[in-house]
Amino acid sequence: MNSPAFVQVEPTGWQSGYAEAIAVVRTQPGDFSRAFGLNFFDGYDNLDAYKAAVIRLRSGRMLGLLRHVGSPDPGTEVHADAGDDFVSALREFLDAFDLSVEDLSWMRDEIRAEDLRLMAHGAHS
Repeated sequence: MNSPAFVQVEPTGWQSGYAEAIAVVRTQPGDFSRAFGLNFFDGYDNLDAYKAAVIRLRSGRMLGLLRHVGSPDPGTEVHADAGDDFVSALREFLDAFDLSVEDLSWMRDEIRAEDLRLMAHGAHS
């Protein structure tokens, strides 16, 4: 029996000490809640109030999903541990939620869409 692609977990510290935003997915927190049962908690940082959830992917890697309440742009930020492989983390996230590169509105400069597509192709060939 396969383990689930992700499980929601309680927020804990990041292994490296901090996380980095790696992408913004067009899906809103409410959509994640309705489709996948994620519960977003309220928080506040130096930018604004936010809604966030923490998930552990099948590989064991942790990701944070975050949306600042006052953000003028739609979507949810995806955060990964600063010491993680951002391309692999994002590819695993997309696979876990059955999303594609086209569902992203922003990615870090060092993440190339082509690398994500190649990883997806390699996983399904």
